Parts: sequence; C-alpha cells; structure tokens
Amino acid sequence: MQLASSGATRQQPMAEGSAPASAPAADAQQPIFWQDDGEDEFAHIRSRVSRSYIFEERCAAGQVAKEAGNAMLQRGDYEDALAQYDEGLFHVDFDEFQVADLMGEHRKQLADVRVPLLLNSVLCHLKMNPEEQLRRLQVAEKRCEEVLRTDPANVKARFRRAQLHRRAGEYAEAKAALQRLCREDPRDRAFREELASLQRQVKRSQAEVDTFWSSAMQKQQRLARDVEGDEESVGDTHPDRRPCIVDGVGRSGMRPGTGPVADALRISSSSGVLVPVRYAFQGIAMFATAVWGWWSELLWASRADSHASEDTGSAEAAHLP
Repeated sequence: MQLASSGATRQQPMAEGSAPASAPAADAQQPIFWQDDGEDEFAHIRSRVSRSYIFEERCAAGQVAKEAGNAMLQRGDYEDALAQYDEGLFHVDFDEFQVADLMGEHRKQLADVRVPLLLNSVLCHLKMNPEEQLRRLQVAEKRCEEVLRTDPANVKARFRRAQLHRRAGEYAEAKAALQRLCREDPRDRAFREELASLQRQVKRSQAEVDTFWSSAMQKQQRLARDVEGDEESVGDTHPDRRPCIVDGVGRSGMRPGTGPVADALRISSSSGVLVPVRYAFQGIAMFATAVWGWWSELLWASRADSHASEDTGSAEAAHLP
C-alpha cells in the first residue's frame, strides 16, 4: 500500500528523499504529512534517516527498529534502546488523514508495530530518572495517552502511566491506578510489587516530613526557653558597676547573697521561744544594713568629688603657660 495525499492516487514506490520523475514547478510545495503545528519530536532523526512512501515498508522498518531496541533494552542500554524506538516511531508516524484512509487490516498492522514502540520507549524514560528531567516525563506521558486514546483498556499503558504518576510525585493518583490494576488482576506480581513499593515510599516520605517538623518545633521551644532564661538572668543578677569601697564591684547589699542581711538570713531557723529573738535580731541587722549603706553612699560621693577636683586642678595646671 502506497501512501499519498489522496487514497485514489497511485504512484510508483519511491524512497523518501529521492528525486521525483518530473520536477515540480518552482512555486509548488510538497505536503509533509508527518509534521504538525507543534514541536517536531523527530527533528533529530529526520536529517539522517529516510523512510519509504510504501506503508508495508515503513511498518517493516519500524519492526526492525523495535527488535533492535528490545535487544539493547535487555542489555540495559536504555539510551541506545530509546534511540531505536524513536527511529521506529519515525517510520510508522502517520497523520490522521493517512490513518483515516487505512483499511482495517492495515490499521491493525500499524497498531501491532506502533503500540509496542510507544510503551517500550516509555519504559526507557522510566529507567532514566524522568523525575530529574521534566522533558522525559512529558514525552512519556504523551505516548501513554496516545495508546490509551485508541485502547483505553490497555493494561500495560495504564501501568506505565501509574509509574509516571509516582515518578512525578503524584502519589495519590499512582496509588489509585495501581489499586484498580490489582483488583482487576490480583495475580499480577508486577502490580502488587509496585503498589507495595509505593506504599513504603509514602511512609518514608511522611516520616521525613514528621521528623522535619518535630525537629523544627523542638528548636523553636529551645529558643523560646533560652530567651526567657536570658531575660530572667539579666533582671535578677545584673550587678551595679559603680565603684565601691567594699569590693570594687558594687555597693554592699545590692547583690543577692551579700551584706549583713544575707548573713542574718543564713542563721539556722529556730522554733519555739527563740522565734521572737531571731526576728528581733533580723530587725536590728536590717537597720544596721541601712545605716551602713547610707554611710557608704556618703563616703563614695565624697571620694568621687575629691577625685573630680583633683582631675580639674591637674587639667588647669596642664594648660598653664
């Protein structure tokens, strides 16, 4: 069967790229059926591979490319296998008008070659970490959808699409698709293993999320406790930094645990008839502390004034001629 712009037109077989029998007019433009308005996914193949206008020859070339790709796929050469599958798809790529002109047996012959090429190319994309390359996910999803448009019940295409959902991080969609496949064919080991692997991955992801937020909350609580502790330490233990005759750090009795009051409070507790005596002694100690603090303030002020007068006199003497 020869493909042309019209199904009633018959021409001699001619390899793609060879010169026609009669040269067309200069302004005539030959139609290119394999191109569409979008991006040409076979641009990297078109420049180095020629294809026939004969339908059977193109299907045969696609079959040869598929078998070569299958051999490479079995060896683990995913990149080379994908290149072979793409080349096979280039040979069996027809526009919708050409497909509409095909007879029933020719459509089946085309599907028998094209569908395995599409699904095997999707498998190659899955083997090459498509989650790291958005382009791979897009191409693989497009090819799965093409198979499902013509055969919605295709089990392998549904399975590949579920795997693509998982690689894209769409765990809910992947789980739902795999559960449907397992219900339809509970004996299929690949479906059960993929579903179990997905469930383990979801649990690991959830555990990582829970660990992250738990660690973040613990850090936040520790930070809040540290801030509260700093505020309490600043309010309770900050000393008076002015000079003093007692210890050179602060006035007597201004810091906890110093001065006569603290000494009085450290007296062992008493009971019975000695309680009034202890309270009287504490009152006397507090009065003595107040007198001592007042006298210390006067002495500190007088010394500060004397130092200031000496510094002033020294400065005036330094400026004398």
